[in-house]
Amino acid sequence: MQTSSAGICNMNRTAPIALGLSVVLLAACSPGKSTPDYMTACMFDTNVKGSYQAREAAIPVATPVPGTGATQAGADALNACIRRKAAADGKT
Repeated sequence: MQTSSAGICNMNRTAPIALGLSVVLLAACSPGKSTPDYMTACMFDTNVKGSYQAREAAIPVATPVPGTGATQAGADALNACIRRKAAADGKT
């Protein structure tokens, strides 16, 4: 199978266009303003053991997931961290 240099040149010209189009489409799907993920940040900051859950809210409240090694003390530590980060962002 033979390829011509003209075909390769045309392909190289379309690659930036395709890349630019994909970036535009990705940006269109992204929300204009992102909200901080306090739960994830505080899981790393506090290093609590087990699994915790929280309903989506401006300021989530963590609760332990039974059977995962999570504790109420861990949830309390997460919630204190979440409230601290939210307060630093001006949320109450």
